[in-house]
Order: sequence, then C-alpha cells, then structure tokens
Amino acid sequence: MEELKHMNSHDVLLTVCLCLLTAVFTSCRSESEHLVNYNEDDTNRIKVSNLYPAIGEQIKVEALNKQNVTGTVDFGDGTGIVPFGNALHTYEAAGTYVITAKIEGVEKPVTKLVKVEQLALTRALKQFDDPNYKEIWVMAHRSNTENMSIPENSISSIKAAIAAGCDAIECDPRRTADGQIVVCHDENIRRTTTGSGNISDLTLDQIKSYALKDRNGNPTNESMPTLKEFLEAARGKVYVDLDYSPRTASPEEVYRVVKECGMTEQVFFYNNSDIKNKEVLELDPALHAYCWGTPNIYNSLLNKGRRFFVQYIYKSDVNTINAARGAGFLLSACMMDATIEEGAAESHLLQGNDTEMKAMINIGMRMLMTDIPETMIGYLRANGYHK
Repeated sequence: MEELKHMNSHDVLLTVCLCLLTAVFTSCRSESEHLVNYNEDDTNRIKVSNLYPAIGEQIKVEALNKQNVTGTVDFGDGTGIVPFGNALHTYEAAGTYVITAKIEGVEKPVTKLVKVEQLALTRALKQFDDPNYKEIWVMAHRSNTENMSIPENSISSIKAAIAAGCDAIECDPRRTADGQIVVCHDENIRRTTTGSGNISDLTLDQIKSYALKDRNGNPTNESMPTLKEFLEAARGKVYVDLDYSPRTASPEEVYRVVKECGMTEQVFFYNNSDIKNKEVLELDPALHAYCWGTPNIYNSLLNKGRRFFVQYIYKSDVNTINAARGAGFLLSACMMDATIEEGAAESHLLQGNDTEMKAMINIGMRMLMTDIPETMIGYLRANGYHK
C-alpha cells in the first residue's frame, strides 16, 4: 500500500486491474485443476456396455479413461438416479431411452441413446418353465418363407420372416478370403449368386459384385449380406440362430460380430460337437449354445442352471429325445422335407395332413425349423400353440 501513495491515479487503477485479473486467473486455474480432462467429443466421456440391449438384459455405464470419477447416471426410464459406482441397469420395457450422466467437474451432462427391443433370450427361455406357456416357436430355415422370389439368407428374407411372425431365423456364417464374415449356406456361391467360386477364395468386394438369386434361380437386386448387416436387420425383431458348425467362420469370429451388434441375448450359437459348445461358453458363459441332441454332444451344457435348446430331425430316436427332456433341455426339430428320411412333414402340412405336426406336439417339441413358416405358424396358431 505504501507504493500506491507515490502513484498517480492512472497507475493505481492499472495496478488494481492487474491484481484483479491475476486473482481471477488464479481462481480459474485452481478450478480447472479439478475438472476432468476429457476430449471435446462428449461421446468419449462415458461407455455404455450395450446400446441395443434386449428387455431384461443388464447393461453398465462407466466413465472412460478416468479412475475415481464421481457422478450420477439416470437411465431415462423413471427408475431413479444411481451413482457411477453402481450404474447397472435392466430395462423392463421396449423403447428408446436417453441415458444422462452427470460427472463431477464436467459442466454439461453427457447423454447416450439406448434402443431396447425384444425379450432377452435368457428371460424368454424361462417362459418354457411355466406349464401354462404353450408356445411352440417357429424358426425360418435360412430365413426362408414361402415366397420363392426372395433369396435365402438375405436382408429381404429377414423382413419376410419377421412379417410372417417367425420367432427365430437360421443363417450360415462363412469367412471370405480377406477375413470378412458373410452369410451363405453353400461353400461355393454358384447356386445362390450370379457368380461362382468358393467363399474362402473370394474377397468381400468380389462377392458383393454378384447378385443374389432368388429360390427359383433368378437374379435379384440384392447382394450377399455380411453377418453384421444380417444381424443389424434382425436386431430387436427376431432371434437369430448362427449355424457355424460346418462352416469356415470360427466361434471367436462370429462372437466378435455378435458382440459388436449388441446381440448376445438375441442369438443362438448352433454347433455339432461338445468341443464347440465348450468354445462358445469359454467366450462368454452366458451365451446361448444350441446343439444336436445326443449326450456326447450336449454334455458340457448339463448342470448350468439354465436351459438350452437341442435339435433333432423328425423320426429321431424317442429314447434319445426322452433323455434330453429328462436332463432339462428344450427340444427342437428340423421339419424340412429334405431332412426327413420317412415322410415329408412340410409337403404333408401343405396338403392338409398334420400327422407329423401332431407327433411333434405330442413329443414336446418347443421349436420347429421350417421353409414354410407361414403355413406352420397358421397351423400352430389355430391349435393354440402360437401367438
């Protein structure tokens, strides 16, 4: 203050202003030291474990790249606000929700959109424990319907199967020469596209350059979908059975795509050996393995505290089927004419003969795979076995 006595008024004013600016700067710097040093992009501030969860599937929200971050999370469905350390949640209804995270030291809330559709498989399969639940699910083989102008294993076939009321669709993942996963039953693309060659010898671009054929052999305006494209078209609307058992795509490769699409609770991993069952559950113990229904194949699925589907063809050995039922497995059957040595279930049903259908119902089958889902669903619905 002594120095101020010897200054003129202009110098005093300037000095006071400088002192005030210094104080403000120091205060701001002190405050900034407590701010979380995030990127400008809000989407990088929090991580949601799955942006496309199924109903009944638990998700987690956490802050990225920072330890001991504090704040709250609102999951947007009116269930309340929770701290980051306990940011686990299960949605109980379909819908699009806004997750809002308020992070201590960050001025603006961070938001994420989450789309919730379809009942999680874990919860859906528990319905079969209820003696009053009479539903028999219908799975579209290669996502086929009775519309022969639609290519098998295509995006349009998914839409048709959903419109028909299918509960699930089956598809066949394969690996291309450049490591991409596409959906096709055959090793060679000759039957299903306008091209030729083995998928394992062709790149994705090469495969995409050819048109898919419909089931009458006519070219369409579609190309072979990648597994990611296929799953995204089905997500939230129909369960997907990934039949990789004889294919070239490994469980790990298929799982990575399923995980990326947020669909671990909407997908079956079908295979034909107990070794592959183990591989699936090693990737994630909560995955839904699905296999052929003999003990040497389903042994690793025993005593897991939850139920799995096993598969048969019509006319399978009754003792084997009874053993699987007794072990707690859910029974399913392939009903396609080509898989049935004695009789033709689909042809018979189209002709009004329901002998095979009655047999499947009496045996206790809970899911039927078919190329004629419209007719099969119509029959089951008329008899009180499908919604």
